[in-house]
Amino acid sequence: MSWVTRAALLAVALGLLAKKQYLPLAFFVIFVVVYHFSASRSPPALSRQENVVKLRRMFPEVPETAIIRELERSTSLEEATTNIQRLAPTPSSSSAPASPASLPSFGSFQERKEQMIADARREYLAKHGGVVPKIVI
Repeated sequence: MSWVTRAALLAVALGLLAKKQYLPLAFFVIFVVVYHFSASRSPPALSRQENVVKLRRMFPEVPETAIIRELERSTSLEEATTNIQRLAPTPSSSSAPASPASLPSFGSFQERKEQMIADARREYLAKHGGVVPKIVI
Protein backbone atom coordinates (compact mmCIF):
# COMPACT_ATOMS: atom_id res chain seq x y z
CA MET A 1 0.00 0.00 0.00
CA SER A 2 1.53 3.31 -1.04
CA TRP A 3 1.85 6.27 1.28
CA VAL A 4 -0.76 8.16 -0.76
CA THR A 5 -3.31 5.39 -0.20
CA ARG A 6 -2.49 5.29 3.51
CA ALA A 7 -2.87 9.05 3.79
CA ALA A 8 -6.21 8.95 1.97
CA LEU A 9 -7.52 6.19 4.22
CA LEU A 10 -6.38 8.06 7.32
CA ALA A 11 -8.10 11.21 6.05
CA VAL A 12 -11.30 9.24 5.57
CA ALA A 13 -10.92 7.79 9.07
CA LEU A 14 -10.41 11.25 10.55
CA GLY A 15 -13.50 12.47 8.71
CA LEU A 16 -15.44 9.55 10.16
CA LEU A 17 -14.11 10.35 13.63
CA ALA A 18 -15.68 13.81 13.36
CA LYS A 19 -19.08 12.16 13.08
CA LYS A 20 -19.65 10.21 16.28
CA GLN A 21 -22.00 7.74 14.62
CA TYR A 22 -19.13 6.35 12.52
CA LEU A 23 -16.64 5.80 15.35
CA PRO A 24 -16.43 2.00 14.98
CA LEU A 25 -15.89 2.29 11.24
CA ALA A 26 -13.21 4.95 11.74
CA PHE A 27 -11.33 2.78 14.22
CA PHE A 28 -11.59 -0.17 11.83
CA VAL A 29 -10.11 1.89 8.98
CA ILE A 30 -7.26 3.07 11.21
CA PHE A 31 -6.61 -0.49 12.36
CA VAL A 32 -6.49 -1.77 8.78
CA VAL A 33 -4.07 0.97 7.73
CA VAL A 34 -1.76 0.43 10.70
CA TYR A 35 -1.89 -3.39 10.40
CA HIS A 36 -1.22 -3.32 6.67
CA PHE A 37 1.60 -0.83 7.12
CA SER A 38 3.31 -3.03 9.71
CA ALA A 39 2.70 -6.23 7.71
CA SER A 40 4.05 -4.81 4.46
CA ARG A 41 7.55 -4.33 5.81
CA SER A 42 9.81 -7.11 4.68
CA PRO A 43 12.34 -8.62 7.07
CA PRO A 44 15.78 -7.08 6.88
CA ALA A 45 17.95 -8.64 4.21
CA LEU A 46 21.00 -10.57 5.27
CA SER A 47 24.29 -8.88 4.65
CA ARG A 48 26.48 -10.19 1.86
CA GLN A 49 28.91 -11.73 4.34
CA GLU A 50 26.09 -13.55 6.16
CA ASN A 51 24.88 -14.92 2.84
CA VAL A 52 28.40 -16.10 1.98
CA VAL A 53 28.71 -17.86 5.35
CA LYS A 54 25.32 -19.48 4.93
CA LEU A 55 26.17 -20.77 1.45
CA ARG A 56 29.64 -21.95 2.57
CA ARG A 57 27.94 -24.11 5.21
CA MET A 58 25.59 -25.54 2.62
CA PHE A 59 28.28 -26.08 -0.04
CA PRO A 60 31.69 -26.52 1.63
CA GLU A 61 33.21 -27.88 -1.60
CA VAL A 62 32.48 -24.65 -3.55
CA PRO A 63 35.18 -21.96 -3.35
CA GLU A 64 34.23 -18.74 -1.58
CA THR A 65 35.07 -16.66 -4.65
CA ALA A 66 32.53 -18.62 -6.71
CA ILE A 67 29.88 -18.07 -4.02
CA ILE A 68 30.56 -14.33 -3.92
CA ARG A 69 30.43 -14.14 -7.72
CA GLU A 70 27.11 -16.01 -7.78
CA LEU A 71 25.62 -13.78 -5.06
CA GLU A 72 26.57 -10.70 -7.08
CA ARG A 73 25.06 -12.16 -10.24
CA SER A 74 21.76 -13.42 -8.81
CA THR A 75 18.90 -11.36 -7.41
CA SER A 76 18.24 -13.34 -4.25
CA LEU A 77 19.79 -15.85 -1.89
CA GLU A 78 17.36 -18.53 -3.07
CA GLU A 79 18.35 -18.02 -6.70
CA ALA A 80 22.05 -18.14 -5.79
CA THR A 81 21.47 -21.35 -3.82
CA THR A 82 19.72 -22.96 -6.78
CA ASN A 83 22.46 -21.91 -9.20
CA ILE A 84 25.27 -23.10 -6.93
CA GLN A 85 23.47 -26.39 -6.32
CA ARG A 86 23.20 -26.90 -10.06
CA LEU A 87 26.87 -26.06 -10.64
CA ALA A 88 28.38 -27.70 -7.53
CA PRO A 89 30.48 -30.80 -8.08
CA THR A 90 28.65 -34.04 -7.43
CA PRO A 91 29.80 -36.24 -4.53
CA SER A 92 32.23 -39.02 -5.35
CA SER A 93 30.98 -42.50 -6.13
CA SER A 94 32.36 -43.78 -2.80
CA SER A 95 29.48 -42.08 -1.00
CA ALA A 96 26.87 -43.56 -3.33
CA PRO A 97 24.01 -45.39 -1.62
CA ALA A 98 24.39 -49.11 -1.15
CA SER A 99 22.56 -51.47 -3.43
CA PRO A 100 19.47 -53.20 -1.98
CA ALA A 101 21.26 -56.57 -2.04
CA SER A 102 23.97 -55.28 0.33
CA LEU A 103 21.51 -53.85 2.87
CA PRO A 104 20.69 -56.01 5.91
CA SER A 105 17.31 -57.70 5.93
CA PHE A 106 15.00 -56.71 8.78
CA GLY A 107 12.52 -59.53 8.41
CA SER A 108 8.83 -59.46 7.74
CA PHE A 109 6.41 -56.84 9.04
CA GLN A 110 5.12 -59.26 11.69
CA GLU A 111 8.66 -59.98 12.98
CA ARG A 112 9.48 -56.26 13.19
CA LYS A 113 6.17 -55.59 14.96
CA GLU A 114 6.83 -58.33 17.54
CA GLN A 115 10.36 -57.01 18.09
CA MET A 116 9.06 -53.48 18.60
CA ILE A 117 6.46 -54.66 21.12
CA ALA A 118 9.07 -56.72 23.00
CA ASP A 119 11.44 -53.71 23.13
CA ALA A 120 8.66 -51.42 24.37
CA ARG A 121 7.65 -53.96 27.02
CA ARG A 122 11.26 -54.34 28.18
CA GLU A 123 11.67 -50.52 28.42
CA TYR A 124 8.37 -50.15 30.30
CA LEU A 125 9.29 -52.84 32.83
CA ALA A 126 12.74 -51.32 33.34
CA LYS A 127 11.25 -47.87 33.87
CA HIS A 128 8.50 -48.95 36.27
CA GLY A 129 10.41 -51.57 38.24
CA GLY A 130 8.69 -54.60 36.75
CA VAL A 131 5.24 -53.56 37.99
CA VAL A 132 2.52 -54.06 35.42
CA PRO A 133 -0.72 -52.19 36.25
CA LYS A 134 -3.98 -54.10 36.19
CA ILE A 135 -6.39 -52.98 33.52
CA VAL A 136 -10.01 -53.23 34.55
CA ILE A 137 -12.54 -53.34 31.75
